[in-house]
Amino acid sequence: MKILHKSKWDYVKVALTVILTVQFCLIAYSNLTMIGKNLDCDTGKLFNHIAEMWRQKAVLLPNWDYLTTLEWDCGSLLALPIYMVTGDIILSFGISNILFLCGFLYVIFYLFKGEDSLYPLLCANLLIIPYRVGMLDYYNM
Repeated sequence: MKILHKSKWDYVKVALTVILTVQFCLIAYSNLTMIGKNLDCDTGKLFNHIAEMWRQKAVLLPNWDYLTTLEWDCGSLLALPIYMVTGDIILSFGISNILFLCGFLYVIFYLFKGEDSLYPLLCANLLIIPYRVGMLDYYNM
């Protein structure tokens, strides 16, 4: 009987895949269940802005103070069509953040296309770790 031999790197890849899957699932779970428990002034303004965009049927609102990046650097424009369907702003941003994370992971794996899978797995695991949650932390934004 032939014994299959796996290198130590194959075990590392399996471990990194499991860790990435667990991280993704926990981030998805927290986005679907805990966003409403971690509201700050920036998040509240963002949620209100998307609700107003839908109410006024316009992406650029008159008399709205756009303080920084017009919210192009977060999931707001992706959350808008989801909000139009669900009517729940918190769920809409949760789904939007999950889709954003999927896109981010896709870009990481695309950048490492043709390379050993160890590299994108390690990179993805390190980049999506939610180090902190709070006002202006990347996990919220």
